[in-house]
Amino acid sequence: MRDNADLEEDKRAEFAGILVEESESLTTQVRQLFHFIGEGGLGPDSAAEWPREEVSDALQAANNYFDEIEGWAEALRAETDRSGEPASPPTLSRLSRLPGASEGGRGEAAGSLPEESRIFALLKTICLTRHGAGLDDLVAAAPLSSIAAAQLYRGALASYFAGAVMMPYESFRHAARSCLHDLEVLQHSFAVSYEQACHRLATLQRPGAEGVPFHLLRSDVAGNIDKRFSTSGLGLPTYGGVCPLWNLHGAFLQPGRIVPQFVELPHGARYFLIARTVTKAKPSHFAPERVFSVGIGCDVSFAGQLVYAAGIDLTTAQPVPVGTACRQCPREDCRHRAFPAAVNFARPEEGLGDRQVPVAVLSQPTG
Repeated sequence: MRDNADLEEDKRAEFAGILVEESESLTTQVRQLFHFIGEGGLGPDSAAEWPREEVSDALQAANNYFDEIEGWAEALRAETDRSGEPASPPTLSRLSRLPGASEGGRGEAAGSLPEESRIFALLKTICLTRHGAGLDDLVAAAPLSSIAAAQLYRGALASYFAGAVMMPYESFRHAARSCLHDLEVLQHSFAVSYEQACHRLATLQRPGAEGVPFHLLRSDVAGNIDKRFSTSGLGLPTYGGVCPLWNLHGAFLQPGRIVPQFVELPHGARYFLIARTVTKAKPSHFAPERVFSVGIGCDVSFAGQLVYAAGIDLTTAQPVPVGTACRQCPREDCRHRAFPAAVNFARPEEGLGDRQVPVAVLSQPTG
C-alpha cells in the first residue's frame, strides 16, 4: 500500500477489498480451468450453471448402476411376464393394464414413435408413478446443486428403470456375452433400439456380476455432446465436442452402419470404439429430422469380447492417434486440430517417461 499512501483511509480500505475480491475470483477461475483440463468434470462453483453436465457427473459417481432400481425392474417383470421366458419382451398391451400406466404426455407425437420407444416412455411413466418416493431418496442423495439438475436426474433414473425392465440384468448380460456384444442380435432378442441396447450395456456394473466396462457418448450433427458417461476409464470431455478423429463423427458419413475404430490417447491408453447414427421418428412431414451418432467403447483389453473386433490383430494394428478434445490435447502436430490447447504442454523432467504435463501458461489464439 506504499504506492497509495496519499489515499484517504476509507479509500485505501476499499481498494484493498477490491484487490482481495478480484484475487479470490481469479483463484477460483484458475482452479476451474485446471479441473476442466484434468477432465474432472464440473467444479462445485460452476455445476449449477450446467445442470445436464452435473447430472452426467452424478451418474458417473454412481458408476451408472443403481441396484435399487434394478430391484424395481425385476419386480415389474415378474408382475407382467406370463410367457415363462425371462427375456420375453414386455408388450404395450400388458403394460397398459398396469395401475399408473398411461401413454399420455407426448400428445399426437406418440403415435409416430416406434413400439420400443412407446414401451420405454410408458415404463418411465410407471416408474414416476409407482416409485416417486424412492426416486426422491435417490435424487436427494445425489450431489446436485439445482432444481433443474434434480429434475433431469429424476428423469434419467426413470429412463434407467425403463431400460432395466426391457433388458433384465442377468438375461441381457448373458446374451451380450454369448453373442460377443453384437448389437443387432441384442436388438432383435430384446425388441429394443440400437441406442437402448447401447445404454444398457453401459449400466452392467453390478458388483460381482459386471459386464464389459463401456463408455457411452451421443452427439448431434454439430458435434454437441448431450449424453456421456464412462465406466471404461476413458475421461470424456465435459464441454463442447470430442476429438474430430473419433468415429463418433465419422459415423455420420456412413448412416445406419456400425463403424468400429481402434484408438490411442496421448498418454498411451488404447480403446476400441464403435459408433452408429440413429434417426429419431418425425411426428410429421414438416418436422425437421433429428439425427444423432451414438458411440460406445471399452479398453482394448476387452476388445476380444466384441464381435466388431473379429479379424483385427490389435497387437499389430496401428491405432488412430486421438485426443479427448482439442482444448485438452497435447498433440501439437495434429493436422485436425480445431483450437489451440487451453494450456501449453511441456515435456516433463527426465525420469518421468513420455507423459505430457500441463504448465500454467495459457495458450494464445493464433488468429
